[in-house]
Amino acid sequence: MSKWFGRKKNGMLLGAAKGIGVAYARDYAKLCHTLSFIDIDKEAGMRLKEDLEREYCIHVFFFHGNVYDEEDMDIFCKAVKEQFGSVHFLFNGFRNCPYLFMANDVLASGAVMECIGA
Repeated sequence: MSKWFGRKKNGMLLGAAKGIGVAYARDYAKLCHTLSFIDIDKEAGMRLKEDLEREYCIHVFFFHGNVYDEEDMDIFCKAVKEQFGSVHFLFNGFRNCPYLFMANDVLASGAVMECIGA
């Protein structure tokens, strides 16, 4: 049976390349068909993307950007919505993220099953 069987959910993480975000990325990768994340650390983000795709046979979209930058968040959220439509799981690893509302717009388009964050 394919590793893809039964996984039709999309996950989104705001910050995932280091710390607790990596643990959530791995947990979501077990549940999801696709995973999207934004992180300021390009090298760690690319490494995590490659590891998740190899280990869990899922499509991972990594966007090198800053969650505290309005333009970066706008581009990231629009790209996620355009590529995947809805998001079912969200992890926000940042307290007082001023642009979280942009992620909420993407979440509103799908059935949110879990929203975890600071």
